[in-house]
Amino acid sequence: MLSVLGQVDWLQPTFNLKTQMDEFVGEYKKRERTYENNVWIVKAFNLARSVDMIVTDNLTQIIR
Repeated sequence: MLSVLGQVDWLQPTFNLKTQMDEFVGEYKKRERTYENNVWIVKAFNLARSVDMIVTDNLTQIIR
């Protein structure tokens, strides 16, 4: 099913942390307040496979 913004409901939000850090932190904090799943997959945009990829719910680790 499509949402108002044309995104599908099952697709999780994606952020470019170089250009969208404020939006990401806002989404992270919103999920923290509402006790939603707050685990994120962080990877370099230009690397293939699982090179330099982390899965975490720790905001400090994500920002680093």
